[in-house]
Amino acid sequence: MSKFIVYELINPLTNGVFYVGYSSRGEKRIKEHLGFGKRCNTLTANVIAQIRSQELGVQYKIVLETENETEALNLERELIAKYGRIQNGSGTLTNRTSGGQGCNGMIPSEQMKAKLSKYRKGKTYDELHGVENAIKFKERQSKNQTGDQNSMFGRRHSETARASMSANSRDNTEYEWTHADHGSLRCSRHALIEQFGNLSVTELGRVARGKLIKYKGWMKG
Repeated sequence: MSKFIVYELINPLTNGVFYVGYSSRGEKRIKEHLGFGKRCNTLTANVIAQIRSQELGVQYKIVLETENETEALNLERELIAKYGRIQNGSGTLTNRTSGGQGCNGMIPSEQMKAKLSKYRKGKTYDELHGVENAIKFKERQSKNQTGDQNSMFGRRHSETARASMSANSRDNTEYEWTHADHGSLRCSRHALIEQFGNLSVTELGRVARGKLIKYKGWMKG
């Protein structure tokens, strides 16, 4: 059975803990940190480099060894919460997340945000996450918008909102559309839906206004 560990990296310059980690590979993960900061986030690598510049070595302490992964992940989260993180201003740790695996609590950099935005632009949920995940997402959305789960349950849209939705539903403006499989044609959003079905008038509107590059293969011509 696998042995899981929770460990702390200690800065000998301050005698303070600067990183809390979890590993399913025993001390191999710690050795990766000690290997000149390889496979570390930038903050952690910078601290390790600072320590090495003073001809010192990073110290570490194994806080827990267990065969129970949940126990290890829970302790990692607790310790990160206890010491706090530099990135969100709550403490001294260089951890980028709140622990427990995954990206919970991670604050993306502006550069990362730009890369993600560029990657996602013009792509549908199906294209980004796969058809199976898209179906599950739509099922959850449908469940969350049914009955008293719907945010408008027992409420009414304002006169302004109803007028806007009514105008949107009557919009018969014709646009030039192109599709790799269906070619080019000129028609309104509603006409496109009538001809090909399974399309959202709202998402087509975003394409028509230039807010979305492509929706289910359809682009503004």
